[in-house]
Amino acid sequence: MDRGKRYNAGNRMSKLLDEEDDCPDEFYKENYGGFENTESDNEYQAEEEGEDVVDSDFSIDEDDEPISDIEDADNPRKKRRLVTKAYKEPVASTSGISKPKPKPAIPKEKTDPNDTSIDSSERKSKRKSTAAKTAETVHRMKVRDQESKQRPKKAKEEELIPTQEELLEEAKITAQENLKSLERYQKLEDEKKTRKIGKKQFTGPTIRYTSTRVPLIEETNDETTKVCERTVISIQNDPHNITFNKIFGVKPASKAPRLLYCGITGLPARYVDPLTSVPFRNSSCFKACRLTYYKQLLAKGNTNHPSINKFHRWFSNQHTGLKKELIMQAQKLKMGT
Repeated sequence: MDRGKRYNAGNRMSKLLDEEDDCPDEFYKENYGGFENTESDNEYQAEEEGEDVVDSDFSIDEDDEPISDIEDADNPRKKRRLVTKAYKEPVASTSGISKPKPKPAIPKEKTDPNDTSIDSSERKSKRKSTAAKTAETVHRMKVRDQESKQRPKKAKEEELIPTQEELLEEAKITAQENLKSLERYQKLEDEKKTRKIGKKQFTGPTIRYTSTRVPLIEETNDETTKVCERTVISIQNDPHNITFNKIFGVKPASKAPRLLYCGITGLPARYVDPLTSVPFRNSSCFKACRLTYYKQLLAKGNTNHPSINKFHRWFSNQHTGLKKELIMQAQKLKMGT
């Protein structure tokens, strides 16, 4: 809550300000010698030449409030003048080292005791307003501090420092995610490549026609010269001549018949038995092949079959005669070889 203003606020402030104006400035007095005129100050002296009257507009302070004409008539202000000394050329010193000159002291203006009453009244009015504004500022600062103290403080969040194992696990998870993203990126790139429509290169067999025309080299007196033209057809990318044979109608060469040999004599066979598909040289070899076949049929044939049973009876009756004939044929073959 705001506190009411005291009735005696700022009473002592005017007294302190008056005491501060009356006391000399210690800082300038210690560092620059002060602004008081001394009797031994020979550089700056008041000259009785002529009075420099300064316009009244320059003597009025911006902060001063306007004063009525009656007050000006009762208390006329003192005219100010600025006295300066004529410029003199510096004299060259014989030692060569110039001593630093002390800084000139600005003469302190003497104030009229009659003017202090007016200034003090103005200052008191200003001091009261300044003190009031200062008090308001201090009050606002106190209220602001109280509000900031009453505000609830935010709880500080504790920073959790992960352990080395947690960091390693997080790194593994990050690596797996990176691999998955890389796979997705590669799939997208492959899809982009497949979408691109490019020129298809033909890799199969091709036919190329190359035509040339050159003049005949002959010594003739005729104006017209003969020319020679040729067209070359080349087939490329056809390693087995499949396209060439198809276009030009080339038939594959017939294979030579395989040479058969007789199984009994070992000579080139002239015939092939249609029943056993055995090649033979002559009739004797044919009979020997058939006799061997008959023996195998009797030994391993099914006797219950009527045709085989009939053949079995016939062969048993002709066995002796066939055997003698086979012996005679074998002797002839031996003699022929």
